[in-house]
Amino acid sequence: MLCSSVLVYLDAREEVDELFDASLVQTARVLNGLLTLEAIQENKQRLLNALAKKDTNLSDFTEAATPLGHKYEKKLFFQIWSVDKELLLKSASIHTTPPIQFKQGFRDKVVDGQMWRTFTLFSKKDPFWMIVGERDDIRTELVHNISKDHAYPLLIFIPLFALTVWLLIRSGFRPLHQLVTHVKKQEYNTLESSEIPNTPSEIIALKHALNELFSRLSTSYQRENRFASDAAHEFKNPLAALLIHVDDLLETSNNQEHTSSLLSIKKAAQQLSHLVNQLLALSRAEASMEPKTNVDLRRICYECYDQLASKAEHKKHQFSLDIEEPDNNVDKAQEKKYLIQADEILLIRSISNLLDNAIRYTPTEGKIRLHCFIENERPCITIDDSGPGIPDVLCDKVFDRFFRINGSGQSGSGLGLSIVQQGANYHNAELLLDQSSLGGLKASFTFEAQSQ
Repeated sequence: MLCSSVLVYLDAREEVDELFDASLVQTARVLNGLLTLEAIQENKQRLLNALAKKDTNLSDFTEAATPLGHKYEKKLFFQIWSVDKELLLKSASIHTTPPIQFKQGFRDKVVDGQMWRTFTLFSKKDPFWMIVGERDDIRTELVHNISKDHAYPLLIFIPLFALTVWLLIRSGFRPLHQLVTHVKKQEYNTLESSEIPNTPSEIIALKHALNELFSRLSTSYQRENRFASDAAHEFKNPLAALLIHVDDLLETSNNQEHTSSLLSIKKAAQQLSHLVNQLLALSRAEASMEPKTNVDLRRICYECYDQLASKAEHKKHQFSLDIEEPDNNVDKAQEKKYLIQADEILLIRSISNLLDNAIRYTPTEGKIRLHCFIENERPCITIDDSGPGIPDVLCDKVFDRFFRINGSGQSGSGLGLSIVQQGANYHNAELLLDQSSLGGLKASFTFEAQSQ
């Protein structure tokens, strides 16, 4: 719109200049045709008196045009000069300053502080110079009015037009926007077909293609997930039987070499059994098909502590459980803050994996602390240990599947923290790994504040 207004202004200025220049030339030629040098000399005083009387009657009009004249008459003038540069005749009450040079044609000059546009004509038959002119602000005012009249409709109608177009586009693209929103909300493990009412014919084919893609992906994911779950489940029984037979052989073996080999087999079978259990847990964490229920985080912490207390005691760890219980004198609403919507089994598996890692990697007689508390209205669980910790550069890498830090000296599957991350994501919890005040690793879950 700004560019359009500038172009209109420049074009209007050019056209107005041409029109008014033509008017000046026409006025000069009419006067030249009506006046002669002899008539001017014989009737000079009478002409001057008539012009003065006329100008006095007109004065400065407040309206553009009246029955008596026009307010712009005070901004127009003419002068007639002899060849000897003697002023013969002029408009009354107009400057008498002669032009800088007597030369035919148009000229822009400042006279009495105002810019004037003049046209000079030399009469050869009756030798005299005729100069007609007008103030430039007449043209400027006219151009401004033209530009203003052009700009006001633009200022009014362009926003209305833009708003109308925007509403039409928004209405026309609403089904496509709904389809985009539906696609953005899709999770790889819960793909759903899109059902958009009143779908335009232009995007029906796209919607059907996306629904078919979602269906194929969902079928493929479920098939792969069932395969991993079924395979891991089928491994459990043979591995359990293998461990029983190895234990029986160890009890009856008298050969030291056989005993050493059986111990190696048992260790490998235990590692494989741990891997199978982790695969099952990871498969379940990714599926997350169990409905969420009200779960008290304090009870979860007690259960996880009881499950792993004996393992920590075996390594002579100082394993402590710290739960901030509300004071009896405090509003019991504090207790409700520990209640969250969660998959209990997945949550227990996630916290147990963190505790199991802490027990594995913390040296004998080290310290491990499980802490449950409320911070900024949000329930939190932290696991601190005095182990070697994790370098800052690897804190994000350790969540990758099968990633293990070299030189840890402990066996594992590399899936534990992947399960923990899946559990955190499923429960919309913030999972952070940091330096612990005990000297090792600090893993913290921060859950969303629960509405009361």
